[in-house]
Amino acid sequence: MEKPEQKLLLYKLSDRLFAAIQKNIQLERRQALLVKLGIDTVLNVIPKLIITIILALLLHELVPVLVFMGSFLVLRGFAYGRHLKSDLLCTILTIFMFVGVPYVIGTGISEVYRLLLSLIFGRLQEIT
Repeated sequence: MEKPEQKLLLYKLSDRLFAAIQKNIQLERRQALLVKLGIDTVLNVIPKLIITIILALLLHELVPVLVFMGSFLVLRGFAYGRHLKSDLLCTILTIFMFVGVPYVIGTGISEVYRLLLSLIFGRLQEIT
C-alpha cells in the first residue's frame, strides 16, 4: 500500500468524503463498498467533464456538446458500459467523442466523410 502523501488529490478527497460519510452513517460492508465506488466514480468523471466543457466553450460548441452529452446520458442508463485500459485513454476518447462529434456534425461535412469517421470511431472503440 502506498503512503498517504503519494496519493493523488482526488483519491485523498475520496477518502475524506468516505470517512465523513462512515462517521455519520452506519453502513454494512457491502453498502460501504458501493458508497466508496460511487464517490470514486463521481470524482473520476469531474475532471473529464471540466475539460470537455472548456474545450466545447473554446470551439463555440457548448450547446451541441451538452445536448450530445445529455442524449448519451439517457442511453447509458440502458446500454452496456465499456471500460478502457487506462484513465488517460478514457479521458482522450471522452473528449474526442463528446466534443468531436458535435463539432464534425456542425461543420456540415458530407455524408461520405461522416460515414468514414463513424467507421474509424467504431474501430477505435474495438481496439481500446
